[in-house]
Amino acid sequence: MEFSNSSSNSSSSSSSSSSSSEEEVLDLALIVACPRQSKVIRPRVDHSRKWREDEFITRFRMSKETTRFVLDLIGEHIAHKTTRNHTVSAEMQLLIALRYYATGSL
Repeated sequence: MEFSNSSSNSSSSSSSSSSSSEEEVLDLALIVACPRQSKVIRPRVDHSRKWREDEFITRFRMSKETTRFVLDLIGEHIAHKTTRNHTVSAEMQLLIALRYYATGSL
């Protein structure tokens, strides 16, 4: 006949669970103690002013006037409804898409 000492097994399992909970508390303390880095938000470039007309056409494969026309057509459909979190403007979204379509990369 074998007898198992259940009290010794339960004490070892309770000590292992308490050590794991202590580790969890320490992990949480480390997370709380390490503050997040602040986001760096750079000013956005105004591409219609930055590039001469010929440079703009080379870069986006469309004239500034045509770009403004397309933006007037679709701008309200692609513009974000909020100004929180420094959203990307409708103009910038259009220029990013045109640049991608023109070159296949950003």
